[in-house]
Amino acid sequence: MVGFHSLRHTAATLAAKSGANLGLVQKTLGHSSSAMTTQYTHGDTESARRVLSPLAAVLNDPTVAP
Repeated sequence: MVGFHSLRHTAATLAAKSGANLGLVQKTLGHSSSAMTTQYTHGDTESARRVLSPLAAVLNDPTVAP
């Protein structure tokens, strides 16, 4: 069933995927802890790759290609 709670998870995930600061997402959702906010943000492989690719470039490590 899709309801208001599902929409909160979707909003948190989309905000995180677009690069929003976790603290801002936490404040928007009204969570008192970042651990709860982390449970609301569902990551994926592409998002992780996008976040880590600048690190790979800095380290010049070809095994961690975007």
